[in-house]
Amino acid sequence: MEEPVVDIIMATYNGAKYVSEQIESIQKQSYKNWRLLISDDCSSDATLDIVKSYTNSDDRIKLISNEVKFGGAMPNFLNALSKSESSLFMFCDQDDIWLEDKIKISVEYITSLENEFGTDKPIFVSSDMKIVDDDLNLLSSSFIDYERFGTKDSSLGHALIENNVWGCTIIGNASLRIWLSRCASYDGLIMHDWLVNLICKSAGFSYFINESTSLYRQHSGQEVGSHKFSFFKLVSGFSLQNSRSFWNTVRKNAKAFLNNYQDYLPTESTEIIKGFIDMFELSPVNRIICAYKHGYLPSGFSRRLGQMIVFLLTPSSVFKDV
Repeated sequence: MEEPVVDIIMATYNGAKYVSEQIESIQKQSYKNWRLLISDDCSSDATLDIVKSYTNSDDRIKLISNEVKFGGAMPNFLNALSKSESSLFMFCDQDDIWLEDKIKISVEYITSLENEFGTDKPIFVSSDMKIVDDDLNLLSSSFIDYERFGTKDSSLGHALIENNVWGCTIIGNASLRIWLSRCASYDGLIMHDWLVNLICKSAGFSYFINESTSLYRQHSGQEVGSHKFSFFKLVSGFSLQNSRSFWNTVRKNAKAFLNNYQDYLPTESTEIIKGFIDMFELSPVNRIICAYKHGYLPSGFSRRLGQMIVFLLTPSSVFKDV
């Protein structure tokens, strides 16, 4: 049976320092039937020259956009994805290193899910990563352990407030690509990987591979980075104002998702999302009861404690303008 073509979607912006290593790690993959589609967000360094040197030597690598200013990772990734017509796609950061079996393992898992649930449902598979520094020295053997995120809770309620899916680990199917193309406005949405998670938790399926398939490079130039989680850091750095801002942001994210997809979602999922949005208009005590009753809870005791403190100390009027 012929291996399906996997379109790898890479969004670049001023990534000259690392992009060669990432591209070469893709070229070294044990799975060979792939295309690398690169969309550049008007880089001002040597990124484009480096990318073009690879497109000239490997016909699987395509530069699909280099003169459009997207202004962020999410619109860059999703615009590039719109150029894909393959049955499977993967997102790819410009500064990581893929371990040699990453594509092979990812394809095996998502193929198994499609065989079980069908190709008409949006499906993604994600995985763990090793965290390294600029020089690829190991900082942590597990991103999940480093951040202390839970991976077992696959409920929509949990996904509304905490995204434990990272775009650079995702493989998605053609149905998911179609769902992503339905997003008419990015306003209020936080990031493309969170959008993927909400789509599949609402209307499809997902799976987490408890294995590191790439090296996640931690450096100062990232739009989104990793931050080691600890109870001490949570307590010492606690700010009621910042915490309220976070909850405003995730509520806006939920509203934006619902505005984009309410015509496509199952009734049950729509009710869960609306329940989350409406929860903020309840009294503090009823807000906490609602969160526990319906699973609008983050991972672990420490994060949940922080949530309860914010909910108890925040009147509903703070959230009404969101």
